[in-house]
Amino acid sequence: MIFRKRGFVKLVTIMLVTLYIVTSIFCVSAFADEVDVATETFSGSIPISVENFVTTDMATEIKSNYNGQAGNAVITDDSGEITWQFSVPQEGDYNLKLKYFPMESKYANIILGVKIDGEYLDANAEEVTLTKLYKNEHDKIQVDARENQILPKQIQAITLVTDYIKKVTATDNSPYVINLTPGEHTLTFVGKRDNMAIVSMEFCKPVETPSYEEYSKQISNKKVITDYKGYIEAEDAKYKSSSTMVPINDRTSALISPSDAYRVLYNTFNSSSIIGEYATWDFEVPEDGVYQLAIKFRQNSSTTVLPVSKVYIDDVIPFKEMEKVEFAYNRKWQMMRVNVEGEPAGVYLTKGSHTLKIETAIGSFAEYIEQIQDIAYNLNAYYRNIIMITGTSPDTYRDYQIDVKLP
Repeated sequence: MIFRKRGFVKLVTIMLVTLYIVTSIFCVSAFADEVDVATETFSGSIPISVENFVTTDMATEIKSNYNGQAGNAVITDDSGEITWQFSVPQEGDYNLKLKYFPMESKYANIILGVKIDGEYLDANAEEVTLTKLYKNEHDKIQVDARENQILPKQIQAITLVTDYIKKVTATDNSPYVINLTPGEHTLTFVGKRDNMAIVSMEFCKPVETPSYEEYSKQISNKKVITDYKGYIEAEDAKYKSSSTMVPINDRTSALISPSDAYRVLYNTFNSSSIIGEYATWDFEVPEDGVYQLAIKFRQNSSTTVLPVSKVYIDDVIPFKEMEKVEFAYNRKWQMMRVNVEGEPAGVYLTKGSHTLKIETAIGSFAEYIEQIQDIAYNLNAYYRNIIMITGTSPDTYRDYQIDVKLP
């Protein structure tokens, strides 16, 4: 399996131990106890009954057991507003978490505005993006008469999506942190583009991801698996958040799996350079224990600004260091174990099925990008104030007394 990042990483295999991604492998070491990490961080949840909205001027429809999901779902529209009322028992910071089914349409994603108590969270909240998922048209890549593989068409996957209301900026795609005071509040969605079936919503405490040092203590009593290698072919990604993320053919190395000197085989995966876009893979492990994740990849695009990804297991980032996994430059394929300060990092997994998600993230330059954006914003503000006085074609012989009018 191969992940190609534009600037980026081409994944061939993911090993539970591997990344470009050609293949992934789960080997020897592991994830923190999933239940211990995830459940403790979501205390203080405030659920909202989606069917009990108080006002709306959009065309809505309530359906029971929508697509097999128990309970009621509300289908929203791409215009108008819908408002729910909810009660907050304790002041604090919260994230807004949704479960929804995107509706099939020509649009690449869903856009809506988000208000609390009638006010947008900020300027960016006027157009919040919610993901749609895509998949290969067929479970297996088709072949032609000469047994060359045919590039699979990407189609929208009508499947349940779990996501947070997130900021959408060049340097940040983290969930909004919303401070709520005790008492009654309202939540309003403003339809902007496309509709969806909302299954559930809740305000929940922000997830506190432990450091690897803390995480490793949590799993110190777990069995370390040392004699297992399980491979995930990158081109077999189950879901992608963009239809442009597709399998690709690479013949640069016989080490890529699968490989053929004559036939066209789609044996790597083209990832995205857009912050927040991701792909997922399903995999299984034979027993409870601590595993390591290795990624076979090639990143031959950038020597300075290295591509960075977030790595999730079952929709949870096990430890902070997995929020910024860097892919080093090399013209050749590389095998990298996810590590912390050069030492392979273990992740605890329970026996059975799991999901791996790799998401394009913001690298170490994010802080500098934000500073540059702030400077550019201020310069533009100064420029606008000046031309309000001088016009766009100032008279070179006139003193506009800018130092007085704009102290």
